[in-house]
Amino acid sequence: MGDTALTNQIKSFGLEAGLDLIGVCSVESLPTLDLLDHQKNIEQIMPSAKSVIVGASRMIPAAVEASSRNIRFSQFSTMGLYQELNRISYRLCRFLDDKGFRSVAVPTFLPIDMHNNYGVVSDVSLRHAAVEAGLGTLGTNRLLLTSEYGPRVRLMAVLTNAPLEVDAKADVEYCDGCELCVEHCPAHAISTDGTVDIRKCSRVVLRYALPGLVRFARSLTGASRSELKDAFRGAEFAEYWQNLSTGIFYSCAECVSVCPVGKA
Repeated sequence: MGDTALTNQIKSFGLEAGLDLIGVCSVESLPTLDLLDHQKNIEQIMPSAKSVIVGASRMIPAAVEASSRNIRFSQFSTMGLYQELNRISYRLCRFLDDKGFRSVAVPTFLPIDMHNNYGVVSDVSLRHAAVEAGLGTLGTNRLLLTSEYGPRVRLMAVLTNAPLEVDAKADVEYCDGCELCVEHCPAHAISTDGTVDIRKCSRVVLRYALPGLVRFARSLTGASRSELKDAFRGAEFAEYWQNLSTGIFYSCAECVSVCPVGKA
C-alpha cells in the first residue's frame, strides 16, 4: 500500500510546477520490450527504485500545425518544452530529496545510450511508463495518446524509492483506428497493425541528426577538394550544424499533427 498523502503532495507539486498531467506506476509494472529490459536498466540506475512518477506537458497546437509548412517553429517550441520538463524533473527530485527519499530523473530525450540501436531506444521508455501510470494509451503511431491532448505532449519521468500509490491504467483506447497517421507519414513507416519501422522513420524525422550525418559523410568519400568546399558551404551542412548546436533534431511531426485525438 502506497502513501496516499505523499503521493498527493507530489502530484500537486508537479502540477504547480507546470505539468498538465501526472501519474505514478510501479517499477515492476514496466514491460520488458524487444529492445529494452526495464528491470535490468533500472537495477543499474537505481536499485532501490520502487515507483516511477510520470508527467506530461502539452505542446503548443499552432506550432505543431505549422510543422508541415515550416518545421523550425515546431522545433523551437519543442526545445522550450524539453527545457521546461528538465527543470520540472530536477525540481521534483529536489522535492523528494528534501523529504528524505532518493530519486533520479530519466533523460527526456538526450543523452541516451548511443550504442543501443543507434540511440533510438532509451534506458526507460517514457511512453510505456506513461501508459502504466494511467496517462493514456498507445496509438497506431505508437505514440502516447492522452484524452486531453492526444499525442501533442512531451513526457518526463522520475525514479524514486518513495512508497507511492500507483494509478490505474486507462480503461479505454483513445485511438479509433482512423489511420490518418499511416496515410500522412512521409516515411511510410507506420503500418495499420500498429507497428512502426524505426529505420524508415529515422531517415525522415532525424534527417539532420546522426543518420543524416552518417549519410552526408559517406557521400563525401573520394570527393575532390572543390567538392568538399562546396559541401561544407552548402545548406545541408549548415542544417547539421544548427541541429547539433541546439540539440533539437526532429524534422517531422506529421503523425502528431494529423491525429484527431484531443483536438478541440
